[in-house]
Amino acid sequence: MSVLVFDIGGTNIRIALSSNGRTLNVVRHFRTPRTWPAARRLIIDFVKRCAPSKIHRVVGGVPGMLDAKHAALRVAFCLPRWEGRPIRRDLASAFRAPVRLENDCVLGALGEAHAGAGRGYRSVGYLAVGTGIGGAKVVRGKIDEHADGFEPGHQIVNGRKTFSDLVGGTSIKRRWRRDPAAIRSPAVWRRIGRDFAVGIRNATMFWSPEVMILSGSVVSRQPVMVREARIRASRALRRFGYRVKIVRGRLGDRAGLYGALTLAKKRA
Repeated sequence: MSVLVFDIGGTNIRIALSSNGRTLNVVRHFRTPRTWPAARRLIIDFVKRCAPSKIHRVVGGVPGMLDAKHAALRVAFCLPRWEGRPIRRDLASAFRAPVRLENDCVLGALGEAHAGAGRGYRSVGYLAVGTGIGGAKVVRGKIDEHADGFEPGHQIVNGRKTFSDLVGGTSIKRRWRRDPAAIRSPAVWRRIGRDFAVGIRNATMFWSPEVMILSGSVVSRQPVMVREARIRASRALRRFGYRVKIVRGRLGDRAGLYGALTLAKKRA
């Protein structure tokens, strides 16, 4: 069975093929187009170039809140021109295969829970810091029940500022007038780490997981921020008796792809 999986973020798209539903055979990275029609063409062209046979199933992650049928993005702050576009219908028509869509961070959480730092834990919390901040909770290997979606990045952590306003990659660039990758000052990253710790503490107290996994492009590149955040969040949580482990993810930018494979194999 040939499976197409993808993970669409506000900055990059990761697309992959799997011939057996367990491992990734071909993986490619692209910049995320600002419109859905452009992204649709990109995905279709990738399959034409790289797929050796017919696609039997498609599973992918998109950044934002999906509609009730998981067919289109209802809210997408980082890709507003994607909102309301018939993503699932377009892909089902292009590949003549069943398509399942999920929030990108939900798939990242599933990937880490099944194949990464969350293996062996009953309850897994997941926070990803990239263009913005997303996250999700996985319980006994399945996405935790929810009414609308998980959006920890939009919690208020400092007056009127949200978690994403203070720690998300786009907001860091706006706040410090430099791309996060170009900020070298440990003092700046320790300051951002203090804000990160507040969001980790809050999400942990909301979800009460056994392990909280930190992931995303900003996390992977900024160890000073992560170290500061883990120390401060752990200290704050111990005061309330929480014994959660706070760890970095193991799958890097492929967490969402492995989460998509998990959904391709079974309903999670």
